[in-house]
Amino acid sequence: MPRVFKDYYEILGISPNADIKSIRAVYRRLARQYHPDLNPSPEATSMMQDVNEAYQVLSDPPQRRMYDSYRAAHARGSQPSYSADAQRRRAEAEYWQRTARDYERQAAARRAAEEQKRRAEAEQRAKEQAEAILQRIERERRRREAAEAEEEAREQQQREQAEAILRRIEKERLRREQAEVAQDDERHRKEKAEAVLRKLYAERRRREAAEAVQEAREERQYEQAAEILRRIEAERLKRGTG
Repeated sequence: MPRVFKDYYEILGISPNADIKSIRAVYRRLARQYHPDLNPSPEATSMMQDVNEAYQVLSDPPQRRMYDSYRAAHARGSQPSYSADAQRRRAEAEYWQRTARDYERQAAARRAAEEQKRRAEAEQRAKEQAEAILQRIERERRRREAAEAEEEAREQQQREQAEAILRRIEKERLRREQAEVAQDDERHRKEKAEAVLRKLYAERRRREAAEAVQEAREERQYEQAAEILRRIEAERLKRGTG
């Protein structure tokens, strides 16, 4: 089957007298225009192959001289054989193999960088969550301590008030005894004061039980947060040693 003639100068759109600098500039422009990664059109691959073939021949002075003779003979109507064809095809195949290897290395590097970024972001999120838990626990502890201090002050005030009531009752009782006043009113007020004290003591026991439950819950949260941080550090050390 006769070989189909290709006018490489026409493919690159240059003059037969173009120098190597012009040929390289045109090739770079056409490579960006027809590269399959940048041009999804069906004709791009075929055109890129023709552009590569033309550049491989015209950028090599010996091959260009042979091609110019072949082109001149074709213009005269004869069909001489072009001995550089096999060499051009091998060069083209090697070019596409190098391009594929370079693309695969770049893709692998991008995947590795993305995976490393994903792991770093996951570690950062886990660390931020653990730190947020610790901060929330610390804020809750301070709030609870402030509430406890306020509650203790309130209890102290109530105790002092109750004790003052009891003292007044006792004084009143002595005065009533001396005045031979009935004991019913005194007993009622004393019982009321004792009821206040019992209520305070019961409330204190309930709060102490709630504080014990809260401290146990905080202890578990501290341990969970610490375990998260230990796992993150172990994973980081493992990757560092790996």
